[in-house]
Amino acid sequence: MLTRVDKNADGVIEWLEFLDMMLLVKKSGQTNFGAALTTKSGQAAAMLSSEGGGHHSYLLEERSMIARTINRTCKNDALLAERLPIDPDTEDVFHACSDGMVLIHLLNHIEKDSIDMRTVNTGSSINIYKVRENLDQSFAVAKTLIKVIGIDAQTFLDKTAHLMLGILWQLVRLLTMKSISLADCPEIFRLLKEDEELADMLKLKSEDILLRWMNFHLRAANQEEIRNLGTDLKDSKKLIYVLNQLDSTNCTLDALEEADDLERATKMIASSEAMGVEDCVGHQDICKGNSKVNSVFVAAIFNCKHGLAELTQEEFEAAGLIDDDIEGTREERVFRLWINSM
Repeated sequence: MLTRVDKNADGVIEWLEFLDMMLLVKKSGQTNFGAALTTKSGQAAAMLSSEGGGHHSYLLEERSMIARTINRTCKNDALLAERLPIDPDTEDVFHACSDGMVLIHLLNHIEKDSIDMRTVNTGSSINIYKVRENLDQSFAVAKTLIKVIGIDAQTFLDKTAHLMLGILWQLVRLLTMKSISLADCPEIFRLLKEDEELADMLKLKSEDILLRWMNFHLRAANQEEIRNLGTDLKDSKKLIYVLNQLDSTNCTLDALEEADDLERATKMIASSEAMGVEDCVGHQDICKGNSKVNSVFVAAIFNCKHGLAELTQEEFEAAGLIDDDIEGTREERVFRLWINSM
């Protein structure tokens, strides 16, 4: 318990650390958040009981993916050095995020300087009032980006796990999907269907673009297309083919010979890391067929190497992606045209 509660590892339980520990003991009467269970679909989950007698659960693979995303996104943030890395296989993410500091950094990674760090209360033992100020400031900004209905600073102070994950998932989605757009990657234009126009592409969600992108490379590999980013990827085979299309040197098809899904996923993830994809999901997480988890992994692959041929100047003009009346670099002109067409 000391190891888990002593966040700054100084061998002393600070006042806030003590309050965290006592709150947890008071609410649950034990040192973990809830008992393990298996959902109807066979997914591992944690069951939580509220003081009012209600029951909630969350999926372990989503907790793992969120923790890993925070680790790789915030690994160079000095103020989070005491909190990172978060262990993706434990409830560590709830403790690490409870005081709002991780939230603040995630928001600033989504939109630079959305929170002025000069206004943030920092230090290893700030009091509960200053912690609440940080959380309130985080939620004031978060409300402009995501849905936070019924969730506020108290949710994080109480470490209400399933509600915390709801907020963290939305932020993680924004982080991983923000560059999957025509503004940041004009080559996405190549995913347009024959009967579609540029305006049709602008209406697509990032997950829809990623699905088209996966099928684009699967067709190139002479493989059947997938219908979703969830169960269709749980055996890792389609991911192996796409990775091979992107980088045949580091991502061979050898993993297809594995009969066991976990072993195949392990080798597939190793190949993606060899290509440059940072730690994103565990091999057991992929095998659950969770669309949230798999979409974040596919987005990480896309952001590392999308494999779409760069558009020529002639293609830009033919596609209507560049307007000569708009000044600036090619990227600036594409972005402004994209904004104007929305």
